[in-house]
Amino acid sequence: MPDTPTTPLPEDAFLDQFLGAMALDLALRQGVIDRLLAGDAMPQTKGGAILGQMLTASGVLADGALTPAFVTVMTERRAILEQKLRFLCLAARDVVHDLDDLLGDLPKFMGNSETFALFRYDKAMQTDADSIAATRPWVEYVTALSHAEAPVLAPHFPLTGVARLLEVGGNTGVIAREALRLHTGLHAAVLDLPAVCAIGRENRAHPRLTFVAGDARTPDWPQVMGKNPDAVLFKSVLHDWPDPHVNAMLDRAVAHLAPGGRIIICERGAFGGGSMPFSMTANLVFAPFYRPPEFYQAAFAARGLTDITQSDVDMDMRFHIVSGRKP
Repeated sequence: MPDTPTTPLPEDAFLDQFLGAMALDLALRQGVIDRLLAGDAMPQTKGGAILGQMLTASGVLADGALTPAFVTVMTERRAILEQKLRFLCLAARDVVHDLDDLLGDLPKFMGNSETFALFRYDKAMQTDADSIAATRPWVEYVTALSHAEAPVLAPHFPLTGVARLLEVGGNTGVIAREALRLHTGLHAAVLDLPAVCAIGRENRAHPRLTFVAGDARTPDWPQVMGKNPDAVLFKSVLHDWPDPHVNAMLDRAVAHLAPGGRIIICERGAFGGGSMPFSMTANLVFAPFYRPPEFYQAAFAARGLTDITQSDVDMDMRFHIVSGRKP
């Protein structure tokens, strides 16, 4: 099997140390980073000196000035960095207080954690102002992750020759837009909860992308360009759901797919297997939910899919891209 390509994400270099990430969070919240970007110096106080030492140790500062690598991240990927850092702080609090429950009593952990309080899918079923306000924080986090991951993952999706893509749980359409950029003959629809689609429609419209509000757990899946899709994509969606829901959604996907079309699943695999920097805490809170790729391969085979393929990509963790064709 060929070596798995590894793509380091540049913002992660500044989130790999606990003290460095905490210092960066404080410096962003207090406006220190923005003042440094504007050419000001670090605060000349005892606290400022300690903060500067912490930022220097994490590669944000060198000789009292922002490093070129950090300036590049702030210029090109600031929203990604800030969203990752915000969620990392949330996850870290949960791990500090309740690691024993995360590893031993998962329902209790989920009930007490700030992490899972963020992802309130029940509040995304309506499009009133309160529902959208409650949904926006997690949608913006997932959108930031998608901006980081889409250019790396989308080239590995087997979409050559596909005309109609349905992305289930496609959030604000970042992954779908990258697929459309790579495949000029492709049209795509994103099926997601009503508040999520409302937020997705706030972005500049794409002539080959539509948002369809709905619930993937129900049988009312949309067509694409008036026909059943010839590809259905689940990107970082199925780990959210227990096996019965996953099996039901895969049954629905097979039934909805045009003959000869493909189902594509892209998910993180097993937690661990390498170094565990502080930034990995954001994935640790989901570690019990990640499945091995063999689970999806077996699910495809059980449903009669053929030409089952797998490709792997390493970023913060190893992603598995598993696909199968409907005869």
